Amino acid sequence: MSDFAPPPPIPPAGIPAPQYQWPQPAQPPMPVRLRGIGSAVRWLILASALTSLFVIGVEAMGVLAIARFLDGSVGIEALESYDAMSTPTMLLSSALLLASGICWVVWQHRAATAVPAGELRRSPGWHVGSWFIPVVAWWFPVQNISDLIRASRAAVSSGAVAVWWALWISGNLAYMVVNRLALSAESLPELSAAAIVSIIGEVLTIGAAAFAWLIVTRITDALDPAGR
Repeated sequence: MSDFAPPPPIPPAGIPAPQYQWPQPAQPPMPVRLRGIGSAVRWLILASALTSLFVIGVEAMGVLAIARFLDGSVGIEALESYDAMSTPTMLLSSALLLASGICWVVWQHRAATAVPAGELRRSPGWHVGSWFIPVVAWWFPVQNISDLIRASRAAVSSGAVAVWWALWISGNLAYMVVNRLALSAESLPELSAAAIVSIIGEVLTIGAAAFAWLIVTRITDALDPAGR
């Protein structure tokens, strides 16, 4: 018996022939575009890290100014100079950190949509939302990034991810301590202690930024190769 079906019958004259729809080949998925947003994230991370270096310099100047004022080496103008530089520097640092965070979640959402859903523990929406939910934000984001690394086959070790997250969490804890110390400070030594903790927080943030740069670069290269 033949394996081929007979052709459709020819309709009588005056009757239009039926229109047959032949199956179309499946269209491949559109490639994800990560390189633009990935570059924006990396440049903002770099700018934020450089600003952190400047913050460290300002806070170190403040610690020295307070110490010298307390021993009578300098006058009140030294403290006024520190105060005049500290506030705008902190505002700039916060603005860059916010801009970096916004670009990061946009990049992460696009990356999460570029891999098969079955390879991720959570949806692309959760990859964004987990950063903003109290308590959950302490561990969901690092799990999500680990999933992206595994699903994209990016060349990032689990140790690098662990160090990045430890530095990021430690830096955030340091900032929380700084805020408490600064708000409750009633003496210059207490303000000096807040400045010292701020320096520690900025150093931790710079370390986290280096690993964040690596993670963004490797995941972007894996999902959106430059030569494609």
